[in-house]
Amino acid sequence: MSFKINLDQDVKNWLEKKRKDVLTISRMDITGCCVAHEDIDVNYRAPKFGNYEKIDYDGLEIYVQKNLNFKDNRVDISLTGFGPFKHIFVDGLRRFSS
Repeated sequence: MSFKINLDQDVKNWLEKKRKDVLTISRMDITGCCVAHEDIDVNYRAPKFGNYEKIDYDGLEIYVQKNLNFKDNRVDISLTGFGPFKHIFVDGLRRFSS
């Protein structure tokens, strides 16, 4: 499987400002009292183990966990929040089988 990366320029600028050049996108299972669901975790260092696809993208190393299903295999990466609360947001996760 090959992922297509769509990365906003704001993300690249923000990562450069933070002196980060690695993104790891992995599955995060969230469980509550009645419902469990899958979400995305973003980390700023390379994974030590696991099944990831490494993508070199415009000077960044992006690792995407292979068992994640994205719509059309497209990973949309953007910046959200304001001021000191900015963080990277990953969109496109297919949450239900179709």
